Amino acid sequence: MSVTELALLQFKEPITGEVKELMDYCQTVQDTWVLRQKPGLPPTRVARGTAILQQIEDPKILLLAAQWDSPQAHFEWIASPENANVMSKLTPLIHTEGPRAVLFFHIDAPIFAELPAEPTAAAPPAAESEAAATEAEAGAEAPEPKGKEPEAPATAEQGESKAEGKTKAKDEPLSLLTAPVLSVGRFGVRPERKEEFIKKYAEAKWVVEEVSKPYPVRTGWRIEKAVDGVEEFVMYCGWSSVEHHKSIAEHKGFKEWAEIQEFVTGTDIWHYQRIM
Repeated sequence: MSVTELALLQFKEPITGEVKELMDYCQTVQDTWVLRQKPGLPPTRVARGTAILQQIEDPKILLLAAQWDSPQAHFEWIASPENANVMSKLTPLIHTEGPRAVLFFHIDAPIFAELPAEPTAAAPPAAESEAAATEAEAGAEAPEPKGKEPEAPATAEQGESKAEGKTKAKDEPLSLLTAPVLSVGRFGVRPERKEEFIKKYAEAKWVVEEVSKPYPVRTGWRIEKAVDGVEEFVMYCGWSSVEHHKSIAEHKGFKEWAEIQEFVTGTDIWHYQRIM
């Protein structure tokens, strides 16, 4: 089961260009480690569901987004020497204690991308996959060898396959990471009311989905439970702007959507923009 990492880092000082360069370095180190472990993954961050986002309401807060095969797979990265290296550079800049300390947990669903399954025995050798990933990341195109015959024109069957692929790509929803603004809503739900909440959400979610178009709505449940035992439902939505999100209050179905508050202990919603 793929899971999504949610980590909030609160910086002590405003985030400068120098800090962003450091974050890009840290993310690149993780990218290299991840692709070495699973060379069959997409080479780009967005395709893997990986990003760093900055909060609009408080720009000193960064949201880290990533997808993993499991929490255990993520903990392997956390225990690695590479992670120790980047954290030694990052830790002095962020709050590590008190109410502004790092918030970190996993969500039981792939929020940002559907990642490929584990490679089978028929998969190409790892070395070949790594080379292909490196070439794709660089956007390089292999030069045509001298003396090579030009490729034959595509057959009708191949043409149909390409057309089907384009149609499929057109029909697929946009990635949340391509939205100009991403809202992250966290809803506290008591265990005894979880089923009621799920039922009400299923009935009313159409309101948010209709307003947020063309961007999708993705949800999941927090895996690591909070100390008070309250369940946490996490909702990611894409928007063209913060105002676009606020316009939901004018929708004809907003009253139906607002009724979901009856089933929650609290709501926490903030907006983010992807910076890398």
